[in-house]
Amino acid sequence: MVKGARTVVDYGSGPFSFMKSDWRKDREMAELARLVALPSGGRAEEYFDHYLSGAGTPKTFSAVQFIEQNDGVSRRFSREILQFFNANNLRNGQTGVIGFGQQDVTTYDWKMATGSFPIKWTYLGARTLSDGDLELVFSVEGSNEYKWYPDDAKRETQLLHQAMDRLRQPRTNALDFLQYKTPARNFWMYATRGEYTLRINAGKP
Repeated sequence: MVKGARTVVDYGSGPFSFMKSDWRKDREMAELARLVALPSGGRAEEYFDHYLSGAGTPKTFSAVQFIEQNDGVSRRFSREILQFFNANNLRNGQTGVIGFGQQDVTTYDWKMATGSFPIKWTYLGARTLSDGDLELVFSVEGSNEYKWYPDDAKRETQLLHQAMDRLRQPRTNALDFLQYKTPARNFWMYATRGEYTLRINAGKP
């Protein structure tokens, strides 16, 4: 989801600009946001277009890939897990959820695609490596809804969020009759289950 710099849209000052429908204005804002903020051909653009298409079908990606490709996510995962480990409070089968915020998702394309995203982990056990280090093994997965937040006044991009949300119920007029207008639709993102390992020093993590 687009959460970058402020966006300013000029809806035009021509004599017929007042006849432009809200749907057309909102689509223009969406297209400008795509050009300004989304890497071409990336995951963020793919999810953005999927929302606008109205398909509503789920999108999937690897939970392990999500962790490994975002330094902020992997650092926070390690930090929180080591708190359990250092306190002798990590047991086989133990589960937890880490809600990664936008500040954790440090790869730009991922940040624009998923925004905040929770990951559920299950501890599967530890194995000793040849050098004596421990490798903690986890099953990781997650899910979250792709949607926009029109009522969040703290966002610098609130106007864009309002426009994108309105596209779920297009406000058209008679001048739009020649264009097919599929309502945008929220969809679910699923981080598919995988095995993630965390290597630590067996003596002092």
